[in-house]
Amino acid sequence: MGCRYSDDCDFSRWQPQEGRTPSFDHRCFVGWLVTDGYMAYRSHKWRQRCIAHLIRKAVGISEGVDPEAGNIGEWLLKELRRLIKTMADGGEEARVKCNPILARLKRACLIGKKTDHSKLKALAAEILNDWDAVVAFVKNPGLPPTNNLAERMLRHAVILRRISFGTRTSEGSLAFADLLSVIETCRAAESRSMGLHCLCDRQWPKGIAPSSYSFHYLIA
Repeated sequence: MGCRYSDDCDFSRWQPQEGRTPSFDHRCFVGWLVTDGYMAYRSHKWRQRCIAHLIRKAVGISEGVDPEAGNIGEWLLKELRRLIKTMADGGEEARVKCNPILARLKRACLIGKKTDHSKLKALAAEILNDWDAVVAFVKNPGLPPTNNLAERMLRHAVILRRISFGTRTSEGSLAFADLLSVIETCRAAESRSMGLHCLCDRQWPKGIAPSSYSFHYLIA
């Protein structure tokens, strides 16, 4: 399940087909995609890797028993956090200030890729192989560097699915996602949901779904 958001919120559900390489169908979405490292999202052209996922991996390495790997992991951790802080501080010179941080981050990855520590080597390769997506928010200051907001939006849906064992049909899944879209849009706009529910009641029987083309970000 994923959540698209900007001024509106939209929940959608997808899953890979058995026996086929998972892929994300982005024909209905032309905005930026903020994701973890799941390969299904690699087909989308405009993509930002969630830096929080990379930071969690770097924390685990920095707190490990291997001192050499721990030092490099700490280095990666500091540069990733500096990158977020520098862009968060904003200003016209933010992107310029990020240049030395990006250079240090890439150097740390190149060093980490040559170590024998499997997790550090994997993290360094992951960052280097997906470099453009990792640093997309630096080149595009309006992008969020993490998908934390969408994960908070999805939290209640995930808990409900766990205690209710989900839906029984694809129609039920679509209805569930549509209702969540309405509720979270109203919550984000601090608006009453009754008017929007009435609008949906008038449109959905005619086969007109709430517009998904105004969304600027899709967070997965």
